[in-house]
Amino acid sequence: DDLQKRLTNYILTHLAEDISLCDIADEFGISLSYMSALFKNKMDNNFKEYLSYQRYLKALSLMQENPEIKIKDLPLSRHTKRKYFYPHFQKYSDDITPKQYLDKIRNGE
Repeated sequence: DDLQKRLTNYILTHLAEDISLCDIADEFGISLSYMSALFKNKMDNNFKEYLSYQRYLKALSLMQENPEIKIKDLPLSRHTKRKYFYPHFQKYSDDITPKQYLDKIRNGE
């Protein structure tokens, strides 16, 4: 679906920014309440959960590509790292911290 692709592209392009559903609604010229309903319908998840999962996937990919990367160098916003990234990473990775994940990759596990 075209809208789903456009939403996905917008989010993936802005992962390192402090984006909100309001920003997306503005970008697409849609009211916030309508965008919220559309997002959940098209993406099968709410915006915050979808965004945090996409950031998790991006971080995994970057850590696998470059095991020597430092967590602070991942392209995530300062706000995201401090408040949301670590708990969401652990949520999606069965309670493994980003540092533990990098250690496992570096040790060839």
